[in-house]
Order: sequence, then structure tokens, then C-alpha cells
Amino acid sequence: MENIMFICRCKLFLLVLLVGFTSTEAGAVEAVSLALSKDAYRVGEIVQLRLTLKNDTGTKAVISGTVMVKVAGGVEMARVTLLKDVSLAPGANFESGYREIWKIPQDALLGLYDLEFSSSGITSPIVTHFVAYRQDLALELLETERKQYVAGDIIRVRAIIRNLGQAPLRHLKLVLGRGYPWISGFGRGTSISGAPPEQVYTYPKPITLQPGQAVTTEWFDTMRASLPGQDRPDIFNMFGWVSDSSQKDLYDLEQTNTFAVRPWNYVGPLPYHPYQHLYKFLDQTDYRGVAYQEIDQYDDTLPADTPKLGSWMGFCPHYDDEMAYLPLVPRSQKSNVPFHLVQMTAGDGNVESIHRYVDGISNAPDWHTLGYLRYYETLHASEIFGVKAGRDATHLGLPDGGLLPIFEDTSGKNFFMFTTGTDHTPYSFAYKKNLAYNREAIIQTLIELIKKNMPEDIYTPHPDEGHGDHRTTTFFVLEALKRMRKESGYEPRIHVFVAYGAGDFPKAQYRYEPESIQFTDRTLLKLHFASDSSNLSRID
Repeated sequence: MENIMFICRCKLFLLVLLVGFTSTEAGAVEAVSLALSKDAYRVGEIVQLRLTLKNDTGTKAVISGTVMVKVAGGVEMARVTLLKDVSLAPGANFESGYREIWKIPQDALLGLYDLEFSSSGITSPIVTHFVAYRQDLALELLETERKQYVAGDIIRVRAIIRNLGQAPLRHLKLVLGRGYPWISGFGRGTSISGAPPEQVYTYPKPITLQPGQAVTTEWFDTMRASLPGQDRPDIFNMFGWVSDSSQKDLYDLEQTNTFAVRPWNYVGPLPYHPYQHLYKFLDQTDYRGVAYQEIDQYDDTLPADTPKLGSWMGFCPHYDDEMAYLPLVPRSQKSNVPFHLVQMTAGDGNVESIHRYVDGISNAPDWHTLGYLRYYETLHASEIFGVKAGRDATHLGLPDGGLLPIFEDTSGKNFFMFTTGTDHTPYSFAYKKNLAYNREAIIQTLIELIKKNMPEDIYTPHPDEGHGDHRTTTFFVLEALKRMRKESGYEPRIHVFVAYGAGDFPKAQYRYEPESIQFTDRTLLKLHFASDSSNLSRID
């Protein structure tokens, strides 16, 4: 049963398996296991199912079964007979082996499907899920020539790139960067930023790949090894991505192996932990850490003239951004003030986390695994503050790094995100199954959520935030509110917080003014919302 529950949680496509059987005695034919061969399937692959049954009825059972393939929350795609008049002796087990169920067409919906197993001998149906996705290219390897360098050395890199699609890919560009390439722009989620221009290195030859072809690049020069402190070694890696020639259509993202850089005259041990670079800030900066204490000992005493806290909603671009609002939760609960958090993305866009948690090449199923990991981490962390999923928080499961291009596309088309390999959310925990990566679908979903709560105050990121997902979360919220105001006159107070600071985007055309508020330790600004923000000038 534990295996079945794990499958129910992690697979992402709707198959419905209807199994009926006849016997001379009402009893239990137990479904010992119901397993799909994979969590996710690329278009063109065949979904395979394995069924194990045990006859506990005390008499012979004759079993028949059918598999129905159905988009989660949508239409039936196929129906296949899995078992027909299979005789099962008392106490015997039946193992079907993996059976081919459905070859996913090239034009199939890219998103979530379910599988439901039901029988008159089983108390309740068993549901599992899988995802159909598309991946056109894989950056299968990105490695440095050596694992150890002396400061001043040139670091050389090579890659293995494979065309997974059915069409040629021409004039591809391979780029390496020292900083993390935020996938928060246009195209398939590109607009690479986060790496200073002087630390971006391009493979000197355009790459063309025929369907199924893989190419290993030559070694090429990238950064010169350097150290922030000249007296001690350090650990680094680089990030690489493959795009079209315009660098606006991103195909895949990967990071190099970890490598060490040491001073020329250094004698001593090198950093040994493969993720030491993630934790080194703990003793090398003025990071002060976090002191935890029991919630009932949390002192949130406020001055007597503090404004009264009204009902509120907080919108979070990624998992961890809810921390801006969590200090409001204990006070809201003590004062019986209604509140609700909306998690916009699944936090599934960090290739470094793929290597930390999944330890594999960053293909679409790994990104899905990361999304589930981030989701469960957030559930646990938020519960420390008393936030309950469903009651106090809604998860939309949108793609990390994809909000800006979705918002900017007014054509009505769904946005394809290269990380998840889908244009619908692939997660079974999402508020709406197969919520499309589509501007209008997201706006309508936010309107629905706001109408359910009708808060007096709304908290959202600053519209000039440097991260595209942060600023675009606010654009989505304001567009939903603009329509609600036109429809009913509803106009809550809107407050914005700063997480990243300003970026290199054009300034948003909203006017806002600083406000002093003691509910949270973040700097908040109150945003003056108007039905036509483009006619407003920004006030510094």
C-alpha cells in the first residue's frame, strides 16, 4: 500500500483502470500493486502498466479489466482491455507484467493524466498519475577539463548535446556563465540574466543536430580561475545553456561538475564537500542565521497606535517567498483575522537543486521531482507557523521562471516551458489540474481565488523587482483586480514587498509611496492601484 500511495503522489497522467471479477463468494480480490513503468513519458513513448492481484476470497475468481486513458480533469483518450477472464485460484497471486497501454501521440496534451483502479472487490478506487511531456534537446554532459585549478588558469569546458526531437535543430548556441542564469524571460523561458557580461562565454561554433544525433563539442576556453580571497582555496561550478541563435528560445540548462581553485602557493587540504560552495557563506560572511522559538513564545507586541490588521491575501512567486508574510500569521490567528496565501509557481527552475536533490541530468522528470520536493518542504515549513494547505494556502503549480513570458503573450496560446516539458501544470497538488500556462487562464484563476476571500489587504512583490517571476506575480494580481474593480468596484489596499531589489527591466508604470507598517520585518510599499495603470506615472 505504501508503494501505491507513493505512486498516487508522484505520477502525473490520468488512466482509469476498471477491473471487474466474478466469484461464488463475496470477498476481497486485493490490488497488491498498481505500477507505471515511469513517472513521466515523452511524446511518442508507450505508457506501460503492471498490475498485481491477490485472491483472498476463498474460492476461484475470474477477473477481467479495462484501462481507460484520460486527461486529468478532461476527456478520455483511449480504452484498452488489460485482463479478460483471468482465472485466479484461492490464495493465489496474479502478476500481469508490464503491458503496453497507450502510445502518446505527438500532439497529445502536455500535462497531467490519472489512472484509477477500481473493482467490486476493492473498497475504494486506487488512483495514480503520470505526465506526458516534450523534450527536444538534452545537454547530457557539461564538464571541465580538470577538477582542480590554480588561480590564473584558463578553465576549459566541453559538452555533449543530443537532439531528442523529430526535426533538425540548426544554429544552436552553447553559452557558459559564472552566475546563475535566471530563466525568467521570453521564448521558452529565457532572457538569460544573472551572469555579468564579462563572465559569459560562448562556444565559438554554431551547432546543428539532426534528429537523434548527439555531438561532443571541442574543449573551449571560458573563465580565468580566480579567488575572492587569495589566501585560501574555494569551490566553484559554471552554468551552461543551449538556445537558438537569438538566445531567446532556450532548450536546456545544465551545470558543470564542481571544481576547486587554489592559490599558487597554497599547501593544505582542499574543500571536500561537493556542495561546500552552497554552505560556505555560513562562516565566511556576516550571515546571522535564524533563531527558532516556539510560536506561543513569539513576542509580536506592537505599539498602541499600530493600524488594525484586516483580512489579507499574500501572493508568493516561489516556494520560500511566503516567508515575507509568515510573521503576519500568528497575529492573524490570535485575532481571528482571515488570511490566505497563493503560491504561484512550483519552484521547479533551479538546476543546482536538481543536482543537490535529484543528482541527475536536468531532464523534465527531474524538474517535476524538484517541484514535488519544494512543495512538500513548503508544506512542512509553513505548518510550523500554523499554515494549513487547502485551508490557508493554494498552490497553482506554474513554472518557475515562466511567469513573465506567459503574462506578455496576449495571443491566447499556451506557453511551452522547456524545464517541465509541458504547457500545463504537471502536478497533482495544483489547485486546478492541468492549469494552462496561459495568461487568461491564470488571470481568471486569480479572480476566482480573490472572490473566495475578498480580503481587505493584498500583499504582493514590488512591481520593479529584479526577478521576472516576482514582478510578474504582481502584474497578474493587478490585472485580476482591475477587472474586479470594473465589475463590482472592489478595491482592496495593496502592499508590495522588496526581495531582490530592482533589476534591468523597464520600470513598471504604477505609482506607489513608502509606508510604515509593523506587521512584518520586510519593507513594504503601498501600491496605488488604478484601472488603467499605463496612464499613471511612477512616483520615486
